[in-house]
Parts: sequence; structure tokens; C-alpha cells
Amino acid sequence: MDLVAHCGENLDGRFLYTLTLTDLATGWTECIPLLDKSADAVLAALSQARKLFPFPLLGIDTDSGSEFLNEQLIAYCEQEQLTFTRGRPAVKNDQCHVEQKNGAVVRKAVGHTRLGVQAYHQLREVYRALRLVVNCFQPSLKLQAEVPKGDRVRQVYDAAQTPLQRLLASGVLPEDRQRALRERVQQIDPLVLSEQLDALRPPAVVADGRAWPQLRFSLAACTSGSLPTCEEGPERTDHQEAPSSSEEILNGPIRIGPAPRSCRRSSV
Repeated sequence: MDLVAHCGENLDGRFLYTLTLTDLATGWTECIPLLDKSADAVLAALSQARKLFPFPLLGIDTDSGSEFLNEQLIAYCEQEQLTFTRGRPAVKNDQCHVEQKNGAVVRKAVGHTRLGVQAYHQLREVYRALRLVVNCFQPSLKLQAEVPKGDRVRQVYDAAQTPLQRLLASGVLPEDRQRALRERVQQIDPLVLSEQLDALRPPAVVADGRAWPQLRFSLAACTSGSLPTCEEGPERTDHQEAPSSSEEILNGPIRIGPAPRSCRRSSV
């Protein structure tokens, strides 16, 4: 897992962060907005992300930043029996998988615009839609081998699959959980979902003093073709996730009983 700073070109003042978590085996990716990069904020976001993954996590791997290397996170991993590893200082390739998602998922969705704390609520809505697009409808290739061929190296990839397809093919989940995932995804119109995501994304420039229009993502709208609508109400400014609507079939935890320990094979 890794942090992305939405500071624009200026590190002064307050701005949002994104905690990106990527599963190495399937490519399943979750993004959680943070108001700051304190140990408490990172720990709360990690706890929230674990509820969104459709499978238990075995461990986490981070860089050497103080937001990760602290007593709170280490104690949490020990308590939850999560393996904790870190990369070498200043060696970004040690986190190449999540670094790639920082660009291909986070930056591609929200760009390099500076996002002040007033954009926290809307960024959370963007990620509620984005997780469905990336994990259920966006296939990718995985490098299988590098074969020397003269003075060149030929790279061999597997067939393009979505993270959901890789998860179902892995055999990690019980049959009832696999069936539930398939049924839920089949209810979603990917074209309407993509249109919703475009409507939720930030404008090209979001100044710190300018309000980002508050739109809400609704999974039900992905089957009706309607776009998000503006909603009145105060914006949450803590680290707690607002309750999900009961209509949101997939955009929330998929909890069909705990998986056996033998199935817990994933790390981020």
C-alpha cells in the first residue's frame, strides 16, 4: 500500500491524500481518501479498506515513510496477525505494483489537481464508483516470463483479465461467494457506470477556496441510466466512512462468513 498526495504544485497548507492498496495476486485495488497522513488516519483507512476487499488479507507491504513505520500500525498488524514488510528507503521499484496503480488508477481518475479538505466527501464518492470500474470491468495483463532472444528479451503475458476474473479463477473463494460476486456484477451496466464516474470526477482546476459540486454515487443509477444528483447536507470531515445505502449491492463489504485460514493468501 502507498499514499498519493493531492497537493498540486504546492506542499504548503492542508490537502487530501489517497491510500492505495493493491493485491499482488489479483490486482484488486482499493482507494481511500485521507484528510492527512497521520498514523491514526492511515490506520483508520486500512481498517476501512479491509472491509471492502472481498477476501481476507494476509499482510501488507509499505515504503519506509513515517506514516507507515510507527508503533500504532505495527501493533495493529501484530494484533490482527498481518505480516508487515517494507521496501528499502528510496527504492521505488520495491513497491512497483502499487506505484503503477497510483498512476493508472488514482492519477488517471483525479489528475494532479490540488484537492483541499473540502473535497474529501466528493473524492470518497469518486472512489466508490472507481473501485467497480477498475476491479470488475478493467482487464489487464500480467507478466509471466521474460525469454532471452538474441540481444533482446521477449516478455510473455497471460490473457487479459479483470481483477474479479482473476479472483474467481484462483479458487480462493467458496462457491457461494463466487456466485454472489458474479450475480452482483451482472446487474451493473458498465457504460452507465463509466458515465457516472466521469460526472463525479473533479474539474480541471479545484482551488482551495472553491467548492467541488457535491454529487453522490448510486449503484442503482447504473441500471437506470440516470446520472448522479446534487445533494444538500454537511460534509463529513472525520476519518469515518458514511454508511452505504442498502441499494448498493457491490459498493460495500461482501461478507458471507469468514474464509478459512487456508484461503487467506493475499497481501497488499
